[in-house]
Amino acid sequence: MRPKTHFFMSKINDILQIAYSKQYSGKVLKKKYSTPKIYPKIVTTKPASAFSKKEKKEILEKWSEWYVYYRYRNPSTGLLVKQPSITLSVNREFPNFDDRLKRIKVIRDTLEKVLENGFSPFESEDNQTEFSSKSAIQYVLALKKLELKKSTFEDYETRANNFLEYLKRKGLDKKSITAIDKQTVNNYLNHVLRKSSASNRNNTQTVLSALFTKLVNESFISHNFIKDGIPKLKSQPKKNAAFTQQEVKEIFKKAKKEDIWLYYFLAHIYYGLFRNVEVVRIKIPHINIKDKLIHSNTKTTNQFKQIPEILIEEFYSKFDFTKYPKDYFLFTKDDQPSQWLTRTDKKTGKKTVTEERNRRGYWGKRFTKNIRQPMGFSEEYTIYSLRHSAIGKIFIEKIEEYKKAKVPNFEDKALEYIRKITDHQDNKTVRNYLREIGYYKIDDWSEMLL
Repeated sequence: MRPKTHFFMSKINDILQIAYSKQYSGKVLKKKYSTPKIYPKIVTTKPASAFSKKEKKEILEKWSEWYVYYRYRNPSTGLLVKQPSITLSVNREFPNFDDRLKRIKVIRDTLEKVLENGFSPFESEDNQTEFSSKSAIQYVLALKKLELKKSTFEDYETRANNFLEYLKRKGLDKKSITAIDKQTVNNYLNHVLRKSSASNRNNTQTVLSALFTKLVNESFISHNFIKDGIPKLKSQPKKNAAFTQQEVKEIFKKAKKEDIWLYYFLAHIYYGLFRNVEVVRIKIPHINIKDKLIHSNTKTTNQFKQIPEILIEEFYSKFDFTKYPKDYFLFTKDDQPSQWLTRTDKKTGKKTVTEERNRRGYWGKRFTKNIRQPMGFSEEYTIYSLRHSAIGKIFIEKIEEYKKAKVPNFEDKALEYIRKITDHQDNKTVRNYLREIGYYKIDDWSEMLL
């Protein structure tokens, strides 16, 4: 078996060896490295989508070996010296043009981050063959970005950055990734537990374990001790809470009077059976008033959701959607369709669209401020509780309808109807769900006891 340092050298191809620092000679500022670039240069001249199939084929045939290259200033001579090229097996593992270009760009961008973290190919061998915990985690996080949905990646990014902040406070962010052991991670998870809940602690563990598995796959560490050695805690799952129908009426009355756009949002949850995130995702092109449909990116798939007549009458009939740009969101903090822009991007100077979780959180906070707290509801009651209430009401109505029509097995038929809405596995699961939200009751048994 080759020594560990040689293994890292061959696998990471000097990514682990480089650093960014600044050097003055009198008043002259000397940058110690050149900006990492991709070979062949032609692949970075335009987006992948701008290359024709013929161009892509010709490029792959002419330039079969792609790599990232850079120069680093020799501290003895002061000259910029070309360093070993970096491929990380992209040519073998990614024969497709688009996939290879995505991966090589990640390598280039990650290499530049590593250069900023203080590594040098001219340092001692111990330093040059180790990847810092910050650089390693940032690297695998960049790879995860290629695999995960945007909303999922945002959760990964937040939890990973929180972990890196913890390592920085402990003076471990610049230590080798191999120095991060089971005790370090366990201490951090206990820190999360004390600040929040067992559920949040377990979710953080899941994310860190996924990143450490990636570190194993990329040969930065030998095994994932989070997966193998840190058990998850038992946590009490958050129970479903639903409003009574009388409470729904009072909520809607208050919202209509004091915050009409909040009412419109809540009406989509109750009457349209949307999830919160589905509502904040609605853009102008998604709306088809003629067929009473909205193209919806749901929790499990992309589909069309029907717009109930009450939403048409109370909300959609008020708009001429042909007058709005296609990039406008339907629900925004402006109480009208708009872009909902936020911070300015440092690189482009342009404002970016507010992240989905922040748009969803905005309506949750607005509901808490204007409805939940003034009306005295506890924290377990949220906007989503209205969806539970609507499903419970539909079940009761269906039970009565089938019973009146003398439909055989009317309860099972009603449960099956609800299952089409909730996507539960079977009627038993639906029954348990309805019992949890207080909308499943059996006939009164007291007369049997007299």
